[in-house]
Amino acid sequence: MNGTAPDEGARQAAGRVVRSVLRWHEGGGRGEAEAPAERGWYLGAAECALDLARATGCAVTGARAFGGDWPVIHGDGWLVAPALPLALPWSGGEGVDAAYAWRDHAVWREAAGIEEPFLTTSESGPGPGAAFDLLWFGDCERYTLRRGALAVEDLFATVEVPADRGTIERLVVRARRVDPAVLDGLVFAAAGGPTTITVNRSVELNRGGDWRDAERFLRARADVERTVRGGDRVVAHTAGGSSPVFSCEDRPDGWVLKLVAGEYPLTGLEMSRRGETLSLAADLHPAIDPLAPGMRGRLAFDLRSDLVTLG
Repeated sequence: MNGTAPDEGARQAAGRVVRSVLRWHEGGGRGEAEAPAERGWYLGAAECALDLARATGCAVTGARAFGGDWPVIHGDGWLVAPALPLALPWSGGEGVDAAYAWRDHAVWREAAGIEEPFLTTSESGPGPGAAFDLLWFGDCERYTLRRGALAVEDLFATVEVPADRGTIERLVVRARRVDPAVLDGLVFAAAGGPTTITVNRSVELNRGGDWRDAERFLRARADVERTVRGGDRVVAHTAGGSSPVFSCEDRPDGWVLKLVAGEYPLTGLEMSRRGETLSLAADLHPAIDPLAPGMRGRLAFDLRSDLVTLG
């Protein structure tokens, strides 16, 4: 496709998407021209799209995303839309959370090491993705709340945490100074519960089948000096002197490790092949807070390094 670079109106519209919280809502918004800016959040994609249309001077048209119809605004060589954190030129570009590209009448989003369809202009079939409760952006990540589960995604990893009301109030209401009414009627999880981080890597980047061997994976970790396997149990002797014990389940497309005795920062690990992608998911020890400053990046770096070591 040809066209010009996004103009100032398009860039301002994309900035509104990045700065505001989007709450899921079927139908139109409240119809108050200044209300979104004042309260800090949009009541549904339709309200957001109308605000973006005012900023760009372009009309709202239809596409499909998040499991159904989704409004978009086309300009001369670019597109803006609710939940899209940039004015996307036909040549593609990087948002704060992911890399976006135009291909086959669709917008593709690459995050956590895997590329998936984000939006399609096709009028048939369901829109890619699924409905959510809240969606917003940080400095370099996207937050998506669905039925009490919070997913935090960036270019390198996805973190999933149980979202109790206190956590969401801290992240949305206090940190972003958003009108607390954005949380009215939402479903939250109980405090605590498992937290998972997932990284991905293309299968073609691995030279052999070492990723299929759970014990070899543990030995490749920087803090594990040696392992001993007996039946469905693997003992990992660490540099710190501990010897955590894992149960091991081998599967046709990977394996699962579960901590059954001792202490280790990761209480569960799962390797699986999904098409042409290797996916490594780790359950974190309750003492680890992946939302603490810098922690998500450190965890992602370690797990991605594990995948590279196996390759």
